[in-house]
Amino acid sequence: MENNIRAIRKRRGLTQEQVAELTGGTKGQISKLENGGLQLGMNWMEKLARALDVEPFELIASKNPIVRVPLIGWVSAGQLAMTREVDINDLADCPQIECHGVDERRCIALEVKGDSMNLVAPESSTIIVDVSQKEMNDGKFYVVATNGGEATFKRFRASPNRLEPVSTNPVHEIIFPQTELRVIGRVIRVMQDL
Repeated sequence: MENNIRAIRKRRGLTQEQVAELTGGTKGQISKLENGGLQLGMNWMEKLARALDVEPFELIASKNPIVRVPLIGWVSAGQLAMTREVDINDLADCPQIECHGVDERRCIALEVKGDSMNLVAPESSTIIVDVSQKEMNDGKFYVVATNGGEATFKRFRASPNRLEPVSTNPVHEIIFPQTELRVIGRVIRVMQDL
């Protein structure tokens, strides 16, 4: 059975010897567990999960590893609204949220305020924004800002270029940008608590 032991161990910066010491096993056993040469039973899963500071299911889950993404603030899901600029050097001081399947080096998280996107991201949900994706593609979702510091979260539509709400609230209108917009990044995930 394939597992994530090696990837998690390396992400934690541990050697096989260190994991062996933490689990009471040997380097050879850890190597065999990583390579599938030794069965990963519940006993080993519990020991490894404690040693690697993960949940046992993460050792065998087929999904991408869980990473931490900085929650840097909020974004308007309505009209363009003033936001605070965040210095890239201050991201370590931001609260972190856990997310899987994203590259934590390229992503930020923002809380949604407003209901202009409530069919895809209800108010108070969290969006994950890939800040490396700056090229706007028709039908994709983006956080954009003006040079004056106002920002919003909308779906981009081309021909003519416009920012569309995706909402049950009919008060929200399409925005036809009058000034050049700066793309903060593409929204790649919506997260919310039920």
